[in-house]
Amino acid sequence: MELRKLLDNGPLEYYEEEQLSNLYGKVWHHILTEISEMDLLNEPLLDLVTDFARKRNLTFIDYDENEVSWEVQVYCSRHTSRLRTKRSRVEYEERLRRFYNNKILIDSLKYWGLDPSSFWYLFLFCNYYSGELLKVEKKSRSIKGDLELLVARIRNLNFSNNNWESSYPLYNGILTLANGVDKEKISITTPQTIHLIGQLIDHFLKEKHNPETEQYLENLQPKLTPDYMKYLYYNTKGDLTDEELKERNDSGCLDGLLEPKIIRSKVNKWQQIALLKYFVFGYLNNNSIKHSTLNDEERKKRLLLITDKNKLFALMLYVTGLIKPDNQSKKTLNDLNQWYNSGDYENIRNYVWSCIKDYNIESEEMLKKTLEKLSLK
Repeated sequence: MELRKLLDNGPLEYYEEEQLSNLYGKVWHHILTEISEMDLLNEPLLDLVTDFARKRNLTFIDYDENEVSWEVQVYCSRHTSRLRTKRSRVEYEERLRRFYNNKILIDSLKYWGLDPSSFWYLFLFCNYYSGELLKVEKKSRSIKGDLELLVARIRNLNFSNNNWESSYPLYNGILTLANGVDKEKISITTPQTIHLIGQLIDHFLKEKHNPETEQYLENLQPKLTPDYMKYLYYNTKGDLTDEELKERNDSGCLDGLLEPKIIRSKVNKWQQIALLKYFVFGYLNNNSIKHSTLNDEERKKRLLLITDKNKLFALMLYVTGLIKPDNQSKKTLNDLNQWYNSGDYENIRNYVWSCIKDYNIESEEMLKKTLEKLSLK
């Protein structure tokens, strides 16, 4: 198998679609083994990807005397698996065709000093890596940690004074509780109620507690399974009827009483695109449009080039199919298609910016704060 054929054409280059239906079967085991044994670092298509992996200090390991990056290897495997059906392959080929047929985009990348083929895979890899990076681990908090976070959130509403009876917040806030039985949500919107709850909890946290209570407040509280929650309910209720006793015994299984203390956060699409922009701009900032003396023909050609990084980034998002508007969006895919077909890349850029402006990431420090904030949600 050739890596380039796997990346450009998918496993359908070698197998029938029916053979690829079982991702855990012998065929996929063979494909993944092949990828793991390939010399990914010397694949021209992945020049920028492996360079990015080194600059980000992604894990490199020796595998049968062949140095590889685990992240690059996983990306190649996932990218290949996405092309296992005829429909997904046709969609991908159409995006790739749209990319190479856009002469302005291709020429612009060359003037930025970037090989278009390598940049295509760098762009896709950065999108994959951004998604993985934003799937931060949300560690279980203590009861005290939960309460402190709630107080901090209420305080951030910025009330005009400390008197809950006569103060109003600068920003709107909603406190929502969900019923675990029918999933019905109850929302508290009255600012005085929210303010009072925050002050009562804050007062409780500042009280002096006995050592046992303090320890209980500070112990990490793992996320409980619904069955084990039911078991604890009946176990702490007191006298039980025969029916309740049976309910308790049925729910109090010893296998999987608690879910893991660490769970993955969901990734917001536009937050991921904002991070993708940060990574891609890092490459564009290291490459500049040529400023050498140009003849008349080159000067005319350059007038058509995309010299705005934001516009170039937005155009790449479009051709790779990463910015399909959501159902609730004011813009539709037809709007984007019309802008693209008419060469109105300015509107595509403005649309992207309007969606990511609240998630802007421009430095490693901002990235660190974003990940820390996600871990608290």
